[in-house]
Amino acid sequence: MKKLNNKAIEIAVSTFVTLILVLLIFSYSVYLLWNLYYGGEEIYQGIDAKTQSAIERMLFSENSIVAIPISRQEGKIGDKLVFGLGIRNILDEPKTNFQIKVDFSNAYDETTQKPIEGSNENYMTTKWLGSTKEFRETVKRFDKYKPMPLLVQVDSKIASDKKTLPGVYVFNVCVTKADKSITKCDSTQKDKTYDNKVHSISVVVK
Repeated sequence: MKKLNNKAIEIAVSTFVTLILVLLIFSYSVYLLWNLYYGGEEIYQGIDAKTQSAIERMLFSENSIVAIPISRQEGKIGDKLVFGLGIRNILDEPKTNFQIKVDFSNAYDETTQKPIEGSNENYMTTKWLGSTKEFRETVKRFDKYKPMPLLVQVDSKIASDKKTLPGVYVFNVCVTKADKSITKCDSTQKDKTYDNKVHSISVVVK
């Protein structure tokens, strides 16, 4: 009788362990499927849900046609920072090809507000911005909006012979129609942009 009881306990324990394993495998499978179907767009775009929500608010509640809701981020050397950009097409064309141009503007010490000297614009554009420095996106007329990431990688240098110092590094962002493309994004190009504005994003290096 004692042997039967021990056997019954072993079977019960084995069944319980098996059940736990099945539940864990099922839960993990649900987690993977959720990320695949619901998180795929955010991962692909590199823009989190909070930023996308902020983009929508600017484009529709505040009636903007170009939105960069989070324009300032902190980072350290080696970090890759993603800024969310949204464009709403209000033109009469079925779809419009837009040019997004990003250029280094200036750098300054956050405490003293004094300029950080020695930065090289070409170096900053190549090393910090990479493919973000200029790209094109097509936005259909009846799309809700088109979100896109602006990737900035904090490099260890601001010129080939100048190390990156703590401070604020500012980049200009211009959105134009592709047939009115520009070679440099700065205040002189304001009238050529889609929304008559030169936007900016800032990286605060600690």
